[in-house]
Amino acid sequence: MLLPEATMWIHLRRQRLAGTPRTGRLEGWDIAGPALIAAAFALSTALIFLF
Repeated sequence: MLLPEATMWIHLRRQRLAGTPRTGRLEGWDIAGPALIAAAFALSTALIFLF
């Protein structure tokens, strides 16, 4: 079973590969994707240390 972070990462990678590089401009996912990954990582790390 994949962790939620892993499935989210795969999903974001697919979206990035589908859309962004040809346009050359920043899409929303270029900013939101890494931010969501960082937030998920921070949350999972905090939960590990709290419990």
